Amino acid sequence: MADLSDFYVSMVDPKRESIFTDDTLLKNLYVLNLLGAKTFYPLILVMVDSGKFTEQDIAIVTYKVISFTVRNFTIGGLVANKYEKAFSTIANNLYRGEINTIEEINQAISDQMTSDTQFSDDIRTASITTERAAKYILSELAYPDEVENIDLTTLRCSN
Repeated sequence: MADLSDFYVSMVDPKRESIFTDDTLLKNLYVLNLLGAKTFYPLILVMVDSGKFTEQDIAIVTYKVISFTVRNFTIGGLVANKYEKAFSTIANNLYRGEINTIEEINQAISDQMTSDTQFSDDIRTASITTERAAKYILSELAYPDEVENIDLTTLRCSN
């Protein structure tokens, strides 16, 4: 089995070098990299280290992390400091056996997400502040699977 530091490198730059082979997981890690998300690293490392989860399981959790990141940080404008502790707690609970399934992991992540009402309010006034996040949001809304081909300098907004 590969060293955990190899898995860390795979999360930081999944397009350049990755130990993971599942395409969905690689895409999710790439998106999280685009969004600048890092708070989830301890959780994924514990999932890998436990040996109980497949790459497909990890892909499901990373998709939930994408939802969390977009909802809380990209749209909600919240800061990551508070949530670093939350993800560390989830990882620790997984390590201690208090959480055992991807459903329980995803529920623990959901418990940290802003409410539907808050998200609805936030999205009305959201301002996407980074090009990378804007590319991802645009790719999800209008150009699925083309995030790498979006050139924001040529896009114009018309009123």
